[in-house]
Amino acid sequence: MLILTRRASEAIVIELPTGETIKVAVLSVKPNLVRIGADAPDDIKIVKAELLEGLQIEGWMPAKKHKNTSD
Repeated sequence: MLILTRRASEAIVIELPTGETIKVAVLSVKPNLVRIGADAPDDIKIVKAELLEGLQIEGWMPAKKHKNTSD
């Protein structure tokens, strides 16, 4: 996992192998609450992590295999 520090109004850009990009921006920061925005191509699904498992169980999204990395 890559860990970055960003302030409100700052962003990161993720470039996909296809050349498309996903921009993730910090919109605001409050105690115990961070608002983020994601700008991605229409064919990229963006789902909150806590909802992902439920969607996989219901068959809306295929289960993803995660890479195991060791430090």
